[in-house]
Amino acid sequence: MAHGSDVDRDETGWLPMLCATPVRNHAARESRSDGDQVVVEVPRRRPGWLVPPLSWVVRPPGTRRIALDRLGTQVWSFCDGRRTVENVIDAMADAQRLTFHEARVAVTGYLRMLGERGALVVVMPR
Repeated sequence: MAHGSDVDRDETGWLPMLCATPVRNHAARESRSDGDQVVVEVPRRRPGWLVPPLSWVVRPPGTRRIALDRLGTQVWSFCDGRRTVENVIDAMADAQRLTFHEARVAVTGYLRMLGERGALVVVMPR
């Protein structure tokens, strides 16, 4: 194959992720705020460096709050543990009247942010 072809880039890029499934953290709790937007609360683990006597003085918050905007709320609602990333992108494209690639950019950005903050994981197929 030619150097830099689409197939070469897709094997290591975003294409394999389309078959993965975003799964919510079971410990995460969601609530609705004003305007029907979702706030996700994820329990935090105590950092390993936080040991007595430091832990007697420093009290980190027990949860991390993630306030989602309208689009983030839609992405969160599509992440039901059954839909693949591709299905979530298709649903978002239909709901927002976007092309697949426009929706892909938005959805993967939200999935990355939610994953980094511990609200969900993206499970790759075997």
